[in-house]
Amino acid sequence: MSGAGYLGFRQLQALPTDPGALLKKLSGDARNVAASRRTEVVVESLRAGIDDATLLPDLGAAIYRAMAELPGVRVVDHIKDAAGRAGVGLTFEGAPKGYGRVFDSSSLVCLGTTDAALMEVGVADRTGEVPAGSS
Repeated sequence: MSGAGYLGFRQLQALPTDPGALLKKLSGDARNVAASRRTEVVVESLRAGIDDATLLPDLGAAIYRAMAELPGVRVVDHIKDAAGRAGVGLTFEGAPKGYGRVFDSSSLVCLGTTDAALMEVGVADRTGEVPAGSS
């Protein structure tokens, strides 16, 4: 992944996997943002990291747990992704009715959202390549 708002794999690996430490780091990164917008910026950083962190399950779980601690974020039990897989979810203040990110209840691996399902994750050496073993 590349472009504005995306972290490289090494940058993701460097993030703490303890939810409290992760929130502290992201809050510190947002210290130059107006106080009224700081939580919003931290939420956006966490949201952006969820999809990229699928290859790092410990980080994905830390992001999920950190998000659940933020104001305006609600944990939803018994939610399904677009493929019908049940899990636990997060919904955000202002999100469309019924929308949420869905996580496996035991591993906290992100399954997708109520609008989209993440069915397979793979790694390629170069942009545009299909990961080995993918169809």
